Amino acid sequence: MSALFFGHYCYGVGTNVSARVLEVLNGRLHPKCINQTYVTVIPKVKAPQSPKDFRPISLENVIYKLVSKVLVDCLKEVLPPVIHESQIAFFLAWMIINTAITAFEHFYHMKKKRQNEGNDNMCLKLDMSKVYHRVEWDHLEKVILRMGFDGSWVNLVMNCISSVSYSILVTRQPVEFFSPLRGLHQRDPLSPYLFPMCTEGLSALIIDLAARGELHGTRASKSALVVTHLSLRMIVCYF
Repeated sequence: MSALFFGHYCYGVGTNVSARVLEVLNGRLHPKCINQTYVTVIPKVKAPQSPKDFRPISLENVIYKLVSKVLVDCLKEVLPPVIHESQIAFFLAWMIINTAITAFEHFYHMKKKRQNEGNDNMCLKLDMSKVYHRVEWDHLEKVILRMGFDGSWVNLVMNCISSVSYSILVTRQPVEFFSPLRGLHQRDPLSPYLFPMCTEGLSALIIDLAARGELHGTRASKSALVVTHLSLRMIVCYF
């Protein structure tokens, strides 16, 4: 059923939905039974002529989304203190365009400095646009535990991630379900919060290099802070 159904008939089904969500959150029910997702395609243009004119979308179970959003509400309160400021683009109070502007300001400064002073600087850009699908679950679990999160909470989050199964809709009929072995679901409310936690391991390594003087970073002006890396849909490292 769609979210509109649950919203319209909340007085009739609300109690049962709340009970099922609480069962999952309290560990009495494994999220696998509600974590089934249909995958279909919708046209990007009015008159599609080829496969490139369609884009895939995933249709998650509404009850699972409620479980995921409850976990998000708990996570977003404690996430900013444990995530380095270089990943501030992932926070609600910060627009991703601000981080992009900061990156371009440093690009401009490095270019002008090289022209005026002849210093050799280097900037490395790592594209992360497809990295959601390559996140290893074991790595994510180890990083979250290393951050100090409670084991039972981590176990619940990992159960939500690893229990997902997909079915392709062919002529509006689902085929056999299959399960992935890695990756984060981009439409899952949890994914935007788990992804910066996963990349925090790389961020910590860069910070360690800077502390040992092996990576110097750059600054846009004499009074500005030294920036070693920035994260948005890519990681920009300054040497």
